[in-house]
Amino acid sequence: MVVASFTADVLRGISPLTVQFTVTVDSGDPVSYLWDFGDGTSSTDENPEHVFEHMGLHTIVLKITDADTSVTVVRQNNLIKVARVAFTARPLEGTRPLVVVFSNKSKAPNGMSFRNWEWNFGDDTPVSSERDPVHTYEIAGVFSVTLNAELVSE
Repeated sequence: MVVASFTADVLRGISPLTVQFTVTVDSGDPVSYLWDFGDGTSSTDENPEHVFEHMGLHTIVLKITDADTSVTVVRQNNLIKVARVAFTARPLEGTRPLVVVFSNKSKAPNGMSFRNWEWNFGDDTPVSSERDPVHTYEIAGVFSVTLNAELVSE
């Protein structure tokens, strides 16, 4: 029978979150691995990298089979915490000066929250740290807006 554990290089973050998993085998001779990432996907790699697209708490289960077909199960409940940063804007077009209301739709899993909002409106104006800012576009154009935030434990 295999005695093993695993680690993840990142435990929390914002979707899409890339996590590298690493197995440590203390004893036994593994012949196969089956990972369940808690998001409907799996891998048979020994040390997989996985991208978490969906918000939530993800329980990771690793099943290791040895040459005698004995199966060792290593489970870490709610190990990976993934948040989602999103927003809406209204109106999306119009004449200048165009006043746009941004609504923050970001979500964090239980036990997590956001802080340090940073909005970049794409028009070379200062960033905003408001949760739901109103911004006036003084120049004509098409602008890419980004929202960043820090995910923290409550």
